[in-house]
Amino acid sequence: DGKIASTYTFKKNYYFMMGDNRKATADSRAWGFLPEENIIGKVQCVLFSNFKDKFQWNRLLKSVD
Repeated sequence: DGKIASTYTFKKNYYFMMGDNRKATADSRAWGFLPEENIIGKVQCVLFSNFKDKFQWNRLLKSVD
């Protein structure tokens, strides 16, 4: 409505989504947060984990509870 707001209460649950190619992907950094009702999948396991340019073998195919 063009008015400056000092507070805002979210009416839905929103999530930040990151694509599978962190450096060159269209994800929440490009299109914003995703409302919970738009999520259609569920994470089952960690497929790839890289920290400080080093592959994390201990996280390969670990299930996510």
